[in-house]
Amino acid sequence: METLIVVVGLFSGIFLLMSVSWMIGHFLHLDKTHNIKSGELKKYQNDE
Repeated sequence: METLIVVVGLFSGIFLLMSVSWMIGHFLHLDKTHNIKSGELKKYQNDE
């Protein structure tokens, strides 16, 4: 019974780590693309 609890705890911990790292990566990626887009907009405005 104790081994089952340990296995479930390990799986939930791995799942939490994966979801958290995916969320952080997703937000960082969104932030990068947003910064690139705003930078491109500034370039176009400067050309005009």
